[in-house]
Amino acid sequence: MRLTAYAFLAVPLVAAACSATGVGTPTPNNPVPVDPAPADPSPYVPGPIFDLEAPTNSASFYGPEAATDFEIFNYRNEAQEVATSLPAYGTANYDGSFASIIDSSGDYSTLFGDVDLDVNFGTKDVTGSFHNLGARKSELEYFDVNGELYVAGDLSGAGIDADVAGVLESGVDVYYVDAALAAELTENGNSMLGIIGGSFYDEDDNEIPLGGVMHAD
Repeated sequence: MRLTAYAFLAVPLVAAACSATGVGTPTPNNPVPVDPAPADPSPYVPGPIFDLEAPTNSASFYGPEAATDFEIFNYRNEAQEVATSLPAYGTANYDGSFASIIDSSGDYSTLFGDVDLDVNFGTKDVTGSFHNLGARKSELEYFDVNGELYVAGDLSGAGIDADVAGVLESGVDVYYVDAALAAELTENGNSMLGIIGGSFYDEDDNEIPLGGVMHAD
């Protein structure tokens, strides 16, 4: 699965109109109908990088881990700009974190963890993983998650298109994630900001929408 441009699975993230379309996933033009998460009443001002906003004031709804990543994403999306000068050769490592929302018919869970990505500016390859994972249910009960989500994709200009997939275990339950990452290098390549969209499958092969954000330096 690949996201093209900035298509994003609009779980309860607030998205403005966008002309880009994704592959096999709802987009801001065709969002998943959900009840909005708690948010502050201030007007939404789209950022210069991604035309969407993660939930705000959401710790009591999604847990502290996801809420922190949402706040960092929103701040960087408004304050940073897409990189215009990148190295022609060499490799850079980006460490950060991600948070995603899994929407099972309005019964929200969050999946979150660390990000470790390598970008090869010569070959344009992007590889790495989302690891050290955890999850919370709507009632904010914490669950350990074993496994990693593997990332493989390409760099074009300052933009990254990558697949995100892996098998995860929590207790006796096994899940599979099939998603995509659309990211941009920012701050002259010193940072990365991205959105994640795709599907989360349980053992009965039920497909559940998943969407989230990531940031790394």
